[in-house]
Amino acid sequence: MDAGLSFASNTSQEDSVRQAQTVAQDITERALERVVSKVKEERVVTMIEEFEENNKHGFDNRRGDNHVVGVYRWIDKLYKNQIYRYDKRMIFEFMIPDPAKLHTLGMEVVGTDLTEPLDPRSVAGTMKMATYSSVTELSAAYWAGYYNVEITPALEDEIYISDAFADNGLGGNYMTTNYHVGGKNFSMEIPEGYNAVSVAGKFAFGFVPKDFEWTRGVVTIGDYEVAILDVATQTKIINTTFPGAGIQKKIGIGFFGMDVGGISISLRVKCKRNAEYFRQWKQETFKSIMDAYEEALAEHKRRKAEQDSLATETKRTNPGFYRQIENIILKKNCISYLINRNNSATYTYGKDLGNSGILFGSYEVNLNSTLDKYASFVKFIEQAFEWNIMSYNFYPFYWGPKNSWTSKYQTEESNDPIFRAFLQSGMARVIVTVRPGFEEAVQLYLTTGILWNGGQVPLMGDSMYVDLMHELALPNGDKIGKPWISRVPTALTILQGRSIGLEVTQALPCNCDDTSDFENPEDVPCSDKFTLEDFKIGGNDGPEEPVEPAAPVEPIQP
Repeated sequence: MDAGLSFASNTSQEDSVRQAQTVAQDITERALERVVSKVKEERVVTMIEEFEENNKHGFDNRRGDNHVVGVYRWIDKLYKNQIYRYDKRMIFEFMIPDPAKLHTLGMEVVGTDLTEPLDPRSVAGTMKMATYSSVTELSAAYWAGYYNVEITPALEDEIYISDAFADNGLGGNYMTTNYHVGGKNFSMEIPEGYNAVSVAGKFAFGFVPKDFEWTRGVVTIGDYEVAILDVATQTKIINTTFPGAGIQKKIGIGFFGMDVGGISISLRVKCKRNAEYFRQWKQETFKSIMDAYEEALAEHKRRKAEQDSLATETKRTNPGFYRQIENIILKKNCISYLINRNNSATYTYGKDLGNSGILFGSYEVNLNSTLDKYASFVKFIEQAFEWNIMSYNFYPFYWGPKNSWTSKYQTEESNDPIFRAFLQSGMARVIVTVRPGFEEAVQLYLTTGILWNGGQVPLMGDSMYVDLMHELALPNGDKIGKPWISRVPTALTILQGRSIGLEVTQALPCNCDDTSDFENPEDVPCSDKFTLEDFKIGGNDGPEEPVEPAAPVEPIQP
């Protein structure tokens, strides 16, 4: 007789679970370490006005009969981590180049009140004012309107002034027994900022009847002799161009003649804008516009800093803020692979449905077959894929265009390591699963472009109908292994009412009421289990008897 016993065991699944949990814990710990250890210091000084504000913090125990003790404590945030296993899924893999580009483009337009003012020195086109010498009347008017700044209008480039002169008493005195002489001087004022460059006009004179044979005359304008007359030419057309830069401030007009009974002069002077004046106007205008630009830029930076500070605090209080941005941007890029991006296509995104009305009281949705088809397509894309559990990995900056390497590498917008990797990424790998039951419909759509197996939108009760509650809920999955806790420090503080522990029933929010599934449930300090033992200081367990809290007191006024 022979007896034997054999035994075999298979622990591959237990080993797989153990390995998965070990890897997951290692990933979360390394990510947490990067968040905790990163220190960023930024100092911005903007002096708008100077003031002093004094705040007093203290304890008022004037109405109490016991000691009042308080301790400010930093608050740590505790995350519960759990691995889940889902059923078999049809999986699509997408490679997204420059995944954060859409996000950065969207953030460049944040509203007119926070749009960075344009620098007149760097814009392209005819409105560019690199220096004062490139200022034109058109560009000056444009930027003055853009920044709502008052500037002195430039003088016109060219003007004409005219005047007329006459005199009847030029008979003069006898210089000899044969004739008598006389003269007359006139002047014309040149407007400030102009040079007289040419003159045109007419000169006429009368002669002494008895001595007209000696009648002579000379007309001068400035230093230039412009006309010589005699009895045979009693009128003379004047048309003279002044050499060089012309004449400034005043034009002198002179006449000297013999045996002249009277004269009449009419002149029309052409004036050009003075180059020195125009240069000075350009300098003053350029300075006024640049001062307005610098003021607008400083105000923009101040408001942006305020908004960024508020946004930063908002993001810090919402751990899923960055994940939501990553999800929606990656999702849009993935959908680009699945649709016809032609605006005239039936199934595309961003389709204009022809809704009517542009005012609040007149806007109406256009109800037609186009809307029905578009709505069916939107539901199909949103429901056929499990976008809420897609996974992704960001590859480094060097897989993106070379001209973006520097900006990506220097990105310091966020302390969140995943979001920073998103901004710096050159390529992203995205894994998206198909919702169970939609496999054939997805295959048919990708092959033929037909939705819902060629039929109508599924009705309630159909296997392919997804109700709202199932669409909002995460897919069901089996828990793998035990959950674990990750501790993340925050910038928040709380005033502890006792020197040993929190003297409260529910100090902070907690959503882990059931702690039985943890490997060590006693290590999880949930809100309903806070005791003095949870917050020991230097090994001191605190008094055995609890101290009665002090009576309510009025706050101290600053």
